[in-house]
Amino acid sequence: MFIKWDKSALQKIYKAPWKALYKTWLYLETKIKEEIKDKAYDTGDFLRSVNTRKVKENEVRVGSNHIQAWIMEYWRKPGKFPNLDALVWWAWRHWFHKDSRTKPYDSLSSEAKGKVYVLARSIARKWIKPRRIFRDTFERFKKDLNKKYQKFLKDFLK
Repeated sequence: MFIKWDKSALQKIYKAPWKALYKTWLYLETKIKEEIKDKAYDTGDFLRSVNTRKVKENEVRVGSNHIQAWIMEYWRKPGKFPNLDALVWWAWRHWFHKDSRTKPYDSLSSEAKGKVYVLARSIARKWIKPRRIFRDTFERFKKDLNKKYQKFLKDFLK
């Protein structure tokens, strides 16, 4: 006696857990992006850098490779001056629009140099506190993620 298996049904069963897992993590990614909009400032590049990717067969990661993500998730320790050339871009957007944003710190006007230096000194003295956006959002939605996964799995197996 031979049993004839429907290949499309087998593929559907095989792919359902992965699709449900991926859709669950996309849900978490949208929640993280909502948190970033609420808690972070100047989020354009940072917000676009948040992504979901497959690491192993049953493991998906939501993360970002943007430096702002690391600083917001952990912290920036006091005592060390940040790169002044990197702060020129931020200062250009907030304070002075007439100076070129591509100029290095050394070629700025004395007023612009003073503003960038005061900003750098403030960061060096006070430090930047962690906001833990990724970890807190995951902890808050952990139970909800399990329910979402089960719901998506049921939907894919219908």
